[in-house]
Amino acid sequence: MDSKGTARVLQKYVERPFLIASRKFDIRCWVLVTDWNPLSIWFYQDCILRFCSEPWNLSDVANRFAHLSNVSVNKVNFREHDSFQQVWASWTLADHLAKETGRPDIWEKEVLPAIKHLVVASLRSAQNEIRNRKGSFELYGFDVLLDESLHPWLLEINLSPDLRHTTAVKASMSKALVEDMLAVRRRRRRRRRRRRRY
Repeated sequence: MDSKGTARVLQKYVERPFLIASRKFDIRCWVLVTDWNPLSIWFYQDCILRFCSEPWNLSDVANRFAHLSNVSVNKVNFREHDSFQQVWASWTLADHLAKETGRPDIWEKEVLPAIKHLVVASLRSAQNEIRNRKGSFELYGFDVLLDESLHPWLLEINLSPDLRHTTAVKASMSKALVEDMLAVRRRRRRRRRRRRRY
């Protein structure tokens, strides 16, 4: 609890993050939950990476631009150091990992399944605490960090994640995400109507 009585969660700092061009990044994964009982999860396959605007250095933990990958923190600093792209798509990471490791399918076969496992375990842990309202749904933004062995660590889960078009990568992905999310809802509604008819 902080001084105002608000509950807080502390977690160990990942001291050996996987770096790209000496920069720390996180992965934003979008997850749609359409039912809590039984748990029904839709994982959006495309994710975005958000990079720190300065090289990572463990000896300078006060440097927010090297340790916090939030776009809101780094956007001003990236304008000054704009030779590096602030946001990547997950397929760019997949290509990068394939080149770095010599394993062309490491993202699809190892990293992404480990992230999905983390998402499912997180949602299952809260399943009995969430009030289930039939016909409703919720979009979550899972922020994940990879360590140097490519093991995913959950940073936070965001309720109603920001889908603003802050970069070209995010703009195209956000638009497709909303279209897919609505398609899932329409398909589920049609299924329910069919069941009621018979």
